[in-house]
Amino acid sequence: MKNSRTAPHVDPPEPPHTRPPAGASPSPGARPSAHDRTAWDLAVRNNRPDAVAELLDAGADPDAAMGEHRETTALRYAAPRGMTAMAQRLLAAGAQPDGRLDEGQATPLMLASAQGDLDMMRLLLDRGASPRSVASRRARIIAPGPPAGMPDGTPLASAAHGGHLEAVRLLLEHGARPDPETREAAVRGARKPRPRDPGIRRGTPEEYRAIQELLEREGPA
Repeated sequence: MKNSRTAPHVDPPEPPHTRPPAGASPSPGARPSAHDRTAWDLAVRNNRPDAVAELLDAGADPDAAMGEHRETTALRYAAPRGMTAMAQRLLAAGAQPDGRLDEGQATPLMLASAQGDLDMMRLLLDRGASPRSVASRRARIIAPGPPAGMPDGTPLASAAHGGHLEAVRLLLEHGARPDPETREAAVRGARKPRPRDPGIRRGTPEEYRAIQELLEREGPA
């Protein structure tokens, strides 16, 4: 007797997903993925100075834009993360110590000062970073009150806002001069709640008081 049951329906297999060819532009509106990151991005993000050195030897630009949206540089990425060996490699290869993609961005020294990283600050200052560099006022209007750990408009204000007494002293020794915004940054930083992120370095109440007294003694800019 012939079987009257019909065979079950089976959907045809989907075509395999393939990566776009090298150099192809992503689809409009597509979010960048790990596939879009360059070897330079990966070497910097993974803190691989040896890999960065190889890429530099092959002709990589130490000041090239990087990041998912090409929003920063390798030195700006390294500066607030304590990646001193990485910064040394980049600077030795000719990276600009005050390099940034536009004047609205914080310089590497501002970013290091916001963390109170004295080793990184000394490295940048020794290589010519300016203790008087300024992030444009336009950028600060967009975000007038920087969150804890983020830089203010100058290296000195960044250090004062973070409550980093020794960083403030170091910058003053290198020619930075306080202004009303710097003093305001110290007051504003002291009022902020303690950050929950352990990666954000903040001074103690005693350090904030000492910074405010030091800035007052230094007088106007």
